[in-house]
Amino acid sequence: MTEFDAQRSEFFFAKRVMFVEGTTEKIALPLAFRALGIDVNREGISVVECGGKTKLPLFVRVATALNIPYVVIADHDIVEIKTEWSERRTKEEEDRNKKHANWNAEITKIAEADRLFSSSRTWRWN
Repeated sequence: MTEFDAQRSEFFFAKRVMFVEGTTEKIALPLAFRALGIDVNREGISVVECGGKTKLPLFVRVATALNIPYVVIADHDIVEIKTEWSERRTKEEEDRNKKHANWNAEITKIAEADRLFSSSRTWRWN
């Protein structure tokens, strides 16, 4: 399976795992923890980027099967449709929202409720 490359496979040896969507979270979270005085390496916490939201359920299933404690940090990614948008943009955003709603539902179904942290705030600059 290509999902479990050398970096992602580190979670097999971790005491605890934080599954995140991408590289930004993988880099930022250990820095945030360090600012709080927590060394993720010393604590045995592995921050694993899963290659996007659609891959998170696979990683959760594996961690659950292997009894590896985990949390999932994911963006909600649902945007509010604005009345001033063009018909085309409205349709694109509605389609995008449907995809993310399905992916969010899949993650929610797989991950235990107290292990899922999702931001409902979506930052859109345009």
